[in-house]
Amino acid sequence: MPRVIVGFSGPQAAKITGVNYKTLDYWARTGLIKPSIRDASGTGTRRIYSLIDLVALKTVSILRERGLSLQKLRRAVERLRELAPDGVTNSEVLARHYLVTDGNDVYVVESPDVLLSLLQGGQLVLALWLGKMASNIIEAAKRETPAIGNMDQLETIAKAG
Repeated sequence: MPRVIVGFSGPQAAKITGVNYKTLDYWARTGLIKPSIRDASGTGTRRIYSLIDLVALKTVSILRERGLSLQKLRRAVERLRELAPDGVTNSEVLARHYLVTDGNDVYVVESPDVLLSLLQGGQLVLALWLGKMASNIIEAAKRETPAIGNMDQLETIAKAG
């Protein structure tokens, strides 16, 4: 049975991802996120985006909303491409990684405890998941001194993390 490739036009991609069509056009023309099924090849031709492209478009959009400049985003994508095998598109590297930002840098989540900075030369950052840590502390404190009483405030912190 032949493989069917589902594609989305520029207007469909814009509607699905919430990214303005002119922004999609700019990102495609400048090479940030090019459609992987079919790029425009002159006036009147239509770009066709894959589902992975849509995920990448939404990822870039969210990172932009979180304050990351387009220049930093481009550097982060370049760094991700350096870490990826040859032939992998920008869409694929963005869609395959769990990324977080503080508005100044982009981090790849390598494991639950380790983030890799994409803009600071691959510097490793130790991540502390406070909710899990707070849960462990509460349980240890309860075992040590069962008479402590109400720990609702700490338990709320643990559930939030």
